[in-house]
Amino acid sequence: MGSARPGQRFFGRQTGRRYEIPVVAHRLDGGLYALTDARWRNNFRDGAGVEVALDGHVTRMRGRLVDDTEEAVSLYAFAIDQLGVTRAQRMLGLKIHTPGHRRRPSPCTMG
Repeated sequence: MGSARPGQRFFGRQTGRRYEIPVVAHRLDGGLYALTDARWRNNFRDGAGVEVALDGHVTRMRGRLVDDTEEAVSLYAFAIDQLGVTRAQRMLGLKIHTPGHRRRPSPCTMG
């Protein structure tokens, strides 16, 4: 992360191995979050030091895994609301199905 590209650097919780992971950081409700289902997130289960490269600067922080389902759902809902459905799908890697939104049938499925 010498070039301060967006990402994070931390040490593995059990192995002590050094990780450097590119991530998309989200500023939500006054906090900074990396929303992911990747396995590396477990390194933050009990909280851990992390160096975050953002906006050309590297900052030392303390990361914490949001393990509470309601809190995680709340964060994702807030992110989707802030980003909009289309952008959130791209930036969060999600498929979002909204009520009342029907997919158009493809030409090969039309009867």
